[in-house]
Order: sequence, then structure tokens, then C-alpha cells
Amino acid sequence: MTRRRSAEPLVCTFRAVLPRTLLTAAVASAGLLAFAAHGAEDTGDPILLGRLGLHVALGLTVAVGALATIDAWPGFGRDAPGRSLLARLRTGPVDGCVRASCGALLALALALPSAAVGFELLRGALTGARGRPLVEVTPAEAVGPLGPLLYAGSPELSVALPAGADRPAVLAARPRLVLASPGARLDPPPLQVLADGRPLLAAPVELPWSGHLLRVPLAGAGDARSLRLVATGARGGAALSLPDGAVWFERAAPGGRLAAAALAGGLALGAAAVALGIATLLARDAARALCAAAALAVLAGGALLGLFPHGAAIEAFAAGSWSAAAGTRAGVLWSLSGAAVAMLGGSRRRRS
Repeated sequence: MTRRRSAEPLVCTFRAVLPRTLLTAAVASAGLLAFAAHGAEDTGDPILLGRLGLHVALGLTVAVGALATIDAWPGFGRDAPGRSLLARLRTGPVDGCVRASCGALLALALALPSAAVGFELLRGALTGARGRPLVEVTPAEAVGPLGPLLYAGSPELSVALPAGADRPAVLAARPRLVLASPGARLDPPPLQVLADGRPLLAAPVELPWSGHLLRVPLAGAGDARSLRLVATGARGGAALSLPDGAVWFERAAPGGRLAAAALAGGLALGAAAVALGIATLLARDAARALCAAAALAVLAGGALLGLFPHGAAIEAFAAGSWSAAAGTRAGVLWSLSGAAVAMLGGSRRRRS
């Protein structure tokens, strides 16, 4: 009997959270993407609207999951109906709130990836716009005798080209336009890419603006071990700067867009864990409304500040790249650590 009662919070919140979050995800995804499809004629960028919509859909799903958990289990809030009955049951730490949070997280672990996958499918159906194929990004470094600068006095930079299984398909760069000397005329040099002396571009490219994205297919590079970026006809007026992060290689990612979307949705579980951890910390002494308000405030603040891991994952996914970015790893560690500390703090307060 004791074992059945101790498991009751987990089952209770799982049953309460799963249908509500799935319904929220479906309604939010369909509504946001219908708006994106309708507004695509005016904005000309349905992909951008879809990316923002995925942020909103996952955020609403997490928020509804947190509120459903607080509503379903009477341990959250000193004024919650049925709170007095919990003293007679062995429901676990913080009157069962830790177990209730775990049940909610299990439900969200099913709902969030499903929401992201459904959103990606609906995005393609409603907007008629296909996302870029996913690529893996490998940073590269452009090295020259006077640093990562291309100008009349140093017209070439070298970039090492990976070989074997890591052989990339595309060289990408965002050169920055800088003045080579004070008072110089803004006259950017055309850019060519060579592999063993063979040009990879049909003609040198003149950058229309600073930070313009240049993507060079490497199908004609053969067995070259390095590439040369050459400023052809540099006239000394301006230089092209390629600092760290401005040059990278791309190759096809092994997974598809739906698998990457599911992973992006799953990372939103970190935001839910933090919100429920804060609610658990306040569950014994605060009113139920305050627990709910604190959970929503944490979700809103973390989203605006970019602290949660799914934010960086969505941006990378929308841009067509999928890699374990440092920001994503830091967000995962921060979310898990914050949730664990909050729940542990709530448990210690319960014993005192």
C-alpha cells in the first residue's frame, strides 16, 4: 500500500500534463504556422516566421505543462485544496512535489519532441517552404603572414582542408570589410578561392556588403590539402578581415530534419525542469498562485536571456546547421544544475 501511495504523485501529474501539453502544442503549432503562411506574402520570409513560431510553440507547451503540474498536485502551495490530506500519506519529499515534477517531466519528454516534429511537418505543409538541408559545421582558420587580412600588401590566406571521412562539401566565409589605412577609399578587393592553383569560383566575387555570406562548393578541390583565398586586383583601399569564426566548413549531417527537430524539442525539457524546481522550492510556504507565477517568471526570464538550451538549438536548426554548440551544452548544464539545486533545497526545507 505504501508503494502505491508513494507513486501516486508521479502518475497523477503524468496523466494531467500529457493531454494538455499535446493539445497546446497542436493548437499553437497550427495557429502560428497558419499565420506564418498568411503573412509570408508580406514578409517574404516564411522560414523566419516558422522559426519564431517554434520558439513560441515550445514555450507555450512548457508553460502549460508547469501550470498543469501545479494544478494537478495539491502539494504545490500551502493553500492548495486537499493539502491537509497529504500529511497522512507517504508521498515523498516536499509532500510529493518532487515525484509530481518527475511525472510532469516524463509527460513533457513525450510531448515536446512530438510538438517539434509536428511543427516541422505542418510548417512544410502550410507554408510550402522546405528548410535547408542540415549540415555539420567545422570551424576553420584563415592564416596569412600578417594575420587574417586580405589586402594589397598581403593578398593571400591559407586554409587547411580536412581529409578522409571529415572531408567537407562547402567552404563558407563571412569576410568583414575594414579600411587598410586611415583615409583610404572603400574599395573591397574581389575574392577568389584556389585549390592547388585551380579556381573554385567561375569568377572572382565582389562582396556587396561587409559580412556577406560566401559559400564555395568543394567538388572541384580534388585531393588538395589546403585552400588559398586570394584578393585579386587588390588596390589598397580596403581589406577583408577573416577572424576566428568567420570561416568554416560544412558537410551533410547524418540525421534528417525531423530527428533534429525532435532533439531541439527535447532540449526544452531543461526549461521545464528549472520551472518545476522553483515551484518545488516554494511549494511548502508559498501560496499556489505564487508558485505558478514564479514558474512562469523563470520561463519568461530564461527565454529572454537565452539561458535555456533549446533556444540555441532552434536557431542552429533553423539556420540549417546542427552541431553541439557551446551555448547548447552550457544551457543543458545550467538547467539541470538549477533544477537539482532547487528541488534539493525544497527537500531540505521540508525536513527542517
